[in-house]
Amino acid sequence: MDKTIHNQKVNYLYSGLDGFVSTVAQIVLFVAGGLQVLNGNFTIGMFTIFSSYFGMMLGASRYFFSIGAAYQNTLAAYDRITEIFAQPVETNGTMVIDDISRIELHNVGFSYGDKNVVRGFNATFEKGKLYGISGANGAGKSTIISLILGMYVDEFSGRISYNGVDIREIDMTHARRNLIGFAEQEPVLVEELDEQNANAFGNSGLSGGEKQKIAIQKALAKNPAVLILDEPTSALDNEAARRLVEQLQELKQDRIVIVITHDEFFKQECDVVVRL
Repeated sequence: MDKTIHNQKVNYLYSGLDGFVSTVAQIVLFVAGGLQVLNGNFTIGMFTIFSSYFGMMLGASRYFFSIGAAYQNTLAAYDRITEIFAQPVETNGTMVIDDISRIELHNVGFSYGDKNVVRGFNATFEKGKLYGISGANGAGKSTIISLILGMYVDEFSGRISYNGVDIREIDMTHARRNLIGFAEQEPVLVEELDEQNANAFGNSGLSGGEKQKIAIQKALAKNPAVLILDEPTSALDNEAARRLVEQLQELKQDRIVIVITHDEFFKQECDVVVRL
């Protein structure tokens, strides 16, 4: 944020100076040139030619202002990229697993800055059950899901395990790609290209509920061992929500299903509700 604000200030400085210098130079040109014409030292033709060359010179000098602004933009981008490359490489284990039947979180804690987002959290998720995670905004529901997915693997305390194996030992990239299906509350859908008509399509005219349905079906299409849904009914009507619950009740028989929800109807249908 500090670098962005500094970049904006410098950009405004350059653009302001550019406009100021350009305006003052034109005023000086017309005043001085007009006086020369009135005194008989310049003809109108001479003044027109001089004005044209002066404009070319002014345009050349304004180029240096644009260089300064472009340099600041590039410098800010360079600093951000440098910070990204300076981040430590995330730990990823080497053990490849082919199924997930049990997920355990024991005394898990996670802090962001000086704020304890999750503290001393314990839970067990087993195949064959539909789990609901509920709590007030900011209670750490999404953070718990991120930790289950293997994010922040080097930053949390406690232990998270799949089938009794610590996730720090598991190849989580492989696990997320092949064993875990996840649908966000507000999914971002990638546009597809209609090659015949050269038109992009896919999400421009879709409602929030339609986007949610697509995201859920994409997660189900993986046939995952673990299915995680974040507020899946927030944009669905009652009938669609009821059908989703029925579908999840069938799917839970051979997988772990975890749902973040505030929906009281949905929570009543869960086998276990974890409250934060």
